[in-house]
Amino acid sequence: MKIEGVARLENALTFLSSSGDGFRVKVGDVVQADVLSVLADGTVSIRITLESGKSGVVSARSHVPLDAGESVLLKVTGGEREVSLRFLGVIREEGVGKGGAPGLTVPYRGLPPERTAARIPASDARRMEQMFRSFPDAVKEAVPGFSSLERSPSVESLDGKVLKTAVEGSGVLLETKLKAAGAAPDGDRKEALLRVGEALRRPGVAAAVKAAGASPGEAAVKADGMLSTIETYQVSSSVHGFLFAPLSLEWDELADGEILFRKKARGRGESYTCELHLDLLPLGKMGVSVTMYDGAFYVSFSPEAEETRSLVASRSEEVGKRFREAGLSLSAVSIQRKKSVSFGVPSADGVDLEV
Repeated sequence: MKIEGVARLENALTFLSSSGDGFRVKVGDVVQADVLSVLADGTVSIRITLESGKSGVVSARSHVPLDAGESVLLKVTGGEREVSLRFLGVIREEGVGKGGAPGLTVPYRGLPPERTAARIPASDARRMEQMFRSFPDAVKEAVPGFSSLERSPSVESLDGKVLKTAVEGSGVLLETKLKAAGAAPDGDRKEALLRVGEALRRPGVAAAVKAAGASPGEAAVKADGMLSTIETYQVSSSVHGFLFAPLSLEWDELADGEILFRKKARGRGESYTCELHLDLLPLGKMGVSVTMYDGAFYVSFSPEAEETRSLVASRSEEVGKRFREAGLSLSAVSIQRKKSVSFGVPSADGVDLEV
């Protein structure tokens, strides 16, 4: 078993390379492992299952506490004589059968189930884009899809088509597209970030980036952070059976945000809801819900700040005007103050996009 590159991580399992015709893994692979037993010294026996269905039992040294009966997700991070795998989370615990609902995936054991720790604020994402825009043209041209790292769609241009393209290029569907097409797609953020990370490890590229006024080290850290964010959403999507995706927008006033799409069966048909959690400067946090049911729309605003609630209430007529100009039927607009608007909390259903 040969793996290029070595990573030293505390949240990791390591096991010795097996002799003979053992299964092969490579850096970046995410595998499932069933914990068979845990010894007093921390050594664990795990069965690793590859996507092909091939599996093998290995003894590993663990830096994270594991319990027998758990099924976990691990990412191969490196190794030579030893293989290191990063712990990504529990997908099934003892007593929950394979046909049951999977357990909640968390980046680290002991943390709450929110995805907040893995999320990159919108302001940080904008700074990352500014940094990539400063890269020399020679580096940009050498990385397919680099343009996806430089600029995000503007909130003014956001419609169904733009949103669909942004989600498909967010990185969470990269492996799915690779399987379908057999080639790396253009405009995919994860693919571009992986190639940027590889390029920055080359002395000539790092020197060119530095000469252009950017920091190669900071760029590498930003790229790794975004990759980790994308991978967290990929795992969450796989575990829960819904699509979770990070979405970047050009919106200077946006400090943080989420979009959730739902479809539900009701008495006279189906309802479609778009829920937004926004943290806007200087308005603060606000919840917005738009539901379409039986040919009509229902809109609700829930700001945290009383000042923002009063401002939104004074502009409620504008909401109705916008709907009428678009030829849409608006049945009701409600405005109320909400004590707390939370971000990063997994929803029971829907398609969750964080911006």
